[in-house]
Amino acid sequence: MAGKAETDVFPLPGLARIDGANLQPAFAYARSSGSWFDAFRAATALAVRAVMVTGWEPDGKTIYAVPSPRDGFRAGDLLRITFAKDRVESFFLIESENENTTSPPEHHGSVALGVTPLGSLRSLSSADILATYPNHFQLIWTLPESQPVTVDGNLRVNESSPPHSDEDRITLDVPPGFAPPPGTLLRISWSKEQHLWFQVVEFQHTTATASPPSAESGLGGRVFSWSDQAPAADPSASHFAERLTFELRVRRGETDALRLIDLGFAPAHPRFWNALPDDAQLFADKSDDAHQSLRDAAREPRFPLAGNPSFDARYIPIGMSALAEPTAAAQHSDRSALERDGLETFSSSHFLDARLLESGITTLLADADFIRYQTPEAPPLTGLHAALEIEEATLIAVPDAMHRGWSPALTPKVLPPFPSQPREHPSWWHFLECDPPASPPEAAVPDHSQFLKCNLRILHPPFLSCEGPDASGAFTLDWSSADTDAEFILEEANSPDWTGAFELWRGRDFTHTVLSRLPGNYYYRVRAEAAGESSNLSNGLVVTIAAPTRWEVKAAKNFQPDALLDIHRALLRFCAARGDIMAVLALPEHFREADALGYLGTLKTARLAASASPVQPLGTGEASAFSYAAIYHPWFIVREETAGLLTAPPDGAVTGLIARRSLARGAWIAPANEAFSGIVSLTPQISDGHYLDLLLAQLNLIRQEPRGFLVLNADTLSDDEELRPINVRRLLILLRRAALRLGMTFVFEPNDRTLRRVVQGAFESIMQQLFTRGAFAGATPAASYRVVTDDTLNTAQDFDAGRFRVDLKVAPALPMSFLTVRLVQVGERATATEII
Repeated sequence: MAGKAETDVFPLPGLARIDGANLQPAFAYARSSGSWFDAFRAATALAVRAVMVTGWEPDGKTIYAVPSPRDGFRAGDLLRITFAKDRVESFFLIESENENTTSPPEHHGSVALGVTPLGSLRSLSSADILATYPNHFQLIWTLPESQPVTVDGNLRVNESSPPHSDEDRITLDVPPGFAPPPGTLLRISWSKEQHLWFQVVEFQHTTATASPPSAESGLGGRVFSWSDQAPAADPSASHFAERLTFELRVRRGETDALRLIDLGFAPAHPRFWNALPDDAQLFADKSDDAHQSLRDAAREPRFPLAGNPSFDARYIPIGMSALAEPTAAAQHSDRSALERDGLETFSSSHFLDARLLESGITTLLADADFIRYQTPEAPPLTGLHAALEIEEATLIAVPDAMHRGWSPALTPKVLPPFPSQPREHPSWWHFLECDPPASPPEAAVPDHSQFLKCNLRILHPPFLSCEGPDASGAFTLDWSSADTDAEFILEEANSPDWTGAFELWRGRDFTHTVLSRLPGNYYYRVRAEAAGESSNLSNGLVVTIAAPTRWEVKAAKNFQPDALLDIHRALLRFCAARGDIMAVLALPEHFREADALGYLGTLKTARLAASASPVQPLGTGEASAFSYAAIYHPWFIVREETAGLLTAPPDGAVTGLIARRSLARGAWIAPANEAFSGIVSLTPQISDGHYLDLLLAQLNLIRQEPRGFLVLNADTLSDDEELRPINVRRLLILLRRAALRLGMTFVFEPNDRTLRRVVQGAFESIMQQLFTRGAFAGATPAASYRVVTDDTLNTAQDFDAGRFRVDLKVAPALPMSFLTVRLVQVGERATATEII
């Protein structure tokens, strides 16, 4: 691979991972790598069930609780006991449920739960913090797969709350630009041993009324302390207990959310959320009986998120909402989507398994079997070689092999927005001369050296920010303002100097979502209006909607066929090694007649000297592989209902045509002279004068005829005239599969003349059916096929070696000589070989 594919990471709001005496944010991962999940958002929702706890032992390892009549306790359940007066939540992990053998009457009807104390979480008020900790701190934001972000901050009490209220909302003053989304868990640190945890509820931005105005950024939220020690609370203290599970929701745009409910917080829970499998784990042969119900729920419909097995830890909820709010967007690096898909450069390595590049036709299957069956820790086969696992496939195509490659496109520089000019405020300048009337000055604030109206209201400019755009192009504009009763006017422009700015939206909300825009740069600003007054315009903001790609296809004149040759050569060896599958090839769209002829000549050139290519040319001993492939050209131009005219390589449509004809009439019928549907035109246009040259080169040319777009020849690339027709190769593949399937039924049968008669009859029955359907030439069965099992084939030496052979000789429905397919069975293994 040219670059490693990147997996999107999703913060899980309200979920924390226990890391000894510390807490860490919890992250889920997309179920597969790449940029496919950029537009998804994740949320959690806490589910609680009240539990009656009658007491516990002093060591905190046994809790007496009354089980619910509907369902009992299970290992892995998380129990939370809340001491409201002390604002403390203590967490216990249930390990076992035992019969209560104690005698105190207060425990009557209860069971003894063996538990592991996880720790206690205490919610701190602003008074607690200010009385204990210094005002200045470091705020640490832990991010996945990267270094934590650390900023300096100060503690501030929300002035709208009573000074000693338990419901104080904590506000942290932070540097501008530091804006973790709601739900983020941050660490407040004064030293290595002294720290608290802060859960973000909102981002605040205010403008001071001083002259000139100054902006302040803050984070509003809740502060917690954490102790991993067993709680020392008295059982007689006022408390209530709950058994906790949670729900995980994932939504893409406005579509309905996918949900997984009853998720656990610990590995022992049968629905432990971190056991969610990614695609590689779900579709591997290995099973996970402990979490099978979770895997089944995530399989259909396929849930987009997966856990991280490297964190086999325990988790607790911290400020988790019951309403699946807030939602968190996918986090990833600032690389483009193509780079995060691992496709920064185009090469044959995307299509081939590097471990099999040096394998020839005779050794490829053995090498692949060694990797698959005798190397337990080896990764599965990749690229086209992964198709070895799909035994029922008889056709294979690699349409993406025809790409010309790509390179980064030149992107124009994004100009920052110009500062907006102050608006006119006539009420600020009533003291100016009236005759002649003076134009009100442009100013950010009124002139306080003059007498101003006592009821003059000064609206301050809002502060504008943006979240997004996401992968679908949607983004949300947010603004903050102290004037909560004002109406806000949002303006949009296409140029940084605000030329042509227009009113996009008006209302009292503090947010507006723009669902779609064409690629380009869009400039936004907002102002407030109230009681006939208007604020000046806010800071300007530019939102760039990138084109679907920041890459461009390389010019046709710079095309080098090296990658395509590697892929086609490897595909030919793959098909010949399997012996029961045929490749449908195509050429790049820009290939003209001379390009096509030159490429075919290079592809079929035998190996003469060592090549720098990772896949060597097919040697003279591998010439039979060319009968397992057919090549088609030119490309189709098709019309899509939503996308207009599109070009497409022909191999996909041809593969469908071959399959349809095989199902309708049989594999022995030539897949030609049948019109394609949905085709508007062809590209490039092939001149009539080159038809014969391309026919002799065994290129199956797609042509426009009065009856439609169709292909009038059906040739493989084989130089052997008997194997040149596609229908001959397809018939031999059919016979090979039939011979192997029937031959396996005779494993362990005694090797005697009775076996010969039974095998003879079984194969003659199959051949007769094919003869009746027209698969063979000849007016009679004897002239069409032969099944040979006599002493000329099975000698005494074969009998002694435990080997039994069957020769199937057929004359395909073409004027040609007999071809022989030989079935050889030795012990438990059967093989089929063509004998020309």
